[in-house]
Amino acid sequence: MELRMENLRLDDHDEARGILSQVLSILQKLEASESETAVVLEFINSTLKPRLDVLLAGDPVGIVWLIAELAKRDHFRDVLTDEAILTHVLALLIHQEKKTKLTACRALGNLCFDNDSAREIVVRLNGLHPLVQLIASLHEEAPLDVSLGQVCVGCLLNVTNDFDPLQKQALDSGILLLLLDFLKPGCGTPAFRGMTATCLYSLLCNANSGDYATTSGFVDTLCSYTMQTDDDIQGMVEILAKLSESDDTKRAVVDTSFAQFIVAKINEVKAEGGDDDDKEDFMENSTNLLVAVSCDEHCCSVLFHDDSFFSSCSNWLASTVPLLQSTAALIFGNFASNDSRAALLVERGVARQLIRVLEEAKLEDIVFAAAGALRNVAVLRGNRKKLIQEGCAKRLKELFLESGQLSIVCKAVAVLRLLVDGEGDLAVELGTDVAFVQKLKSHFETVDPRLQGETMRCLAWLLKSSHSPQVAETLLNAGCLPPILALLERDHPVLINEGLISLILIVSCSHGIAMAIPQ
Repeated sequence: MELRMENLRLDDHDEARGILSQVLSILQKLEASESETAVVLEFINSTLKPRLDVLLAGDPVGIVWLIAELAKRDHFRDVLTDEAILTHVLALLIHQEKKTKLTACRALGNLCFDNDSAREIVVRLNGLHPLVQLIASLHEEAPLDVSLGQVCVGCLLNVTNDFDPLQKQALDSGILLLLLDFLKPGCGTPAFRGMTATCLYSLLCNANSGDYATTSGFVDTLCSYTMQTDDDIQGMVEILAKLSESDDTKRAVVDTSFAQFIVAKINEVKAEGGDDDDKEDFMENSTNLLVAVSCDEHCCSVLFHDDSFFSSCSNWLASTVPLLQSTAALIFGNFASNDSRAALLVERGVARQLIRVLEEAKLEDIVFAAAGALRNVAVLRGNRKKLIQEGCAKRLKELFLESGQLSIVCKAVAVLRLLVDGEGDLAVELGTDVAFVQKLKSHFETVDPRLQGETMRCLAWLLKSSHSPQVAETLLNAGCLPPILALLERDHPVLINEGLISLILIVSCSHGIAMAIPQ
């Protein structure tokens, strides 16, 4: 835009006109020297701010354009953060001419970029209202004015981003549904819809956004629009992943078949291969969404019985893509939260796959996810003998002895504790393995309370399931009496009971041991 200097009413201020010419020249450069910056600051403080009314009367669009350009730079933005300037800029948002509204949006957005001082002024002036009105008015025109719409949405993003008072005002105004309508397939350009998705995500990061997003069919509509578009869907998936803590969101993702849609997209990206930041972001957000969705019982039931979804997860588990392996393990672990599904996971060979992952995987996240899934599978008593036969206990024992990661050690102990329940042979095997028992004892002394608790319980279950004098003797020789006695100090009656049973078994299985028990 060319600033019309003849309309600025500065005829009696030749010096000011000269400075303005210098300012315009400086703005054309990518960087300004210290002396040039001083010229611009001098113009702002001595001419622009004191004579703002006069300048705006001469060329309002040109002056607001100048403010927008100046506000791109931090040191000028701070000086321009002024209530009088923002008052004039906000007033132009409701101007009749498109060029004026567009320029005012650019100025407001640049002034508020990462600038809470400007945002506080906008709050005092109730300045968000005309911006929301302007965005709402875009829906009244056909076809959509994409150029103005993109600037308006970008302005809204800069004004509200990470600033709770204005985000709350925007959410109260119903802005989510106004923005959602811009994501309709065929609405505007991919760049415009991308900007809209980014703005929506920013607003939904507000702690109070959940209630707004789960009403009025927001999630269902977003899922529907995303499945109908050929654009890069990363922004929409990111929004859904952000909302996935809500049960309503999880169920909408499944009930609209969006989960299956995302699985197909993941498989496409996997088949394409290659390293790309956008693809990696999409894969991470998509897999996070699927794992979150699978935490809901209704969603688990639907997805478990979807052959295509189940098959994809099985293929991911067998793949060499770490993110997909850990995702599949986490999803199968959530499936196993139900007894009937846990039994079917063993029948369908998924448990065998998980054990193979434990044997082959090197990354902690994958091993932890697979061990967690096996723990849920092992909760069902009827699965345990099969798991032992498949080599689960053997591999977990190796992990327990070899791993230096406390999280994996803790998970391995938890699964082994379940596997020995009612399996006397395994309990004797583990309970008479001196290295294993001594390692358990050493982990009782850890500062990790969860691992400490699992260690105590595992020792007790070895005694309970084996009823073996050899196991009792091995535990006592390794100094495992303190961990067992520590169960008696727990608050939970189940743990206290386990401790009492263990002491009774030690006394009944061993001669002369009672004297070793402290008073």
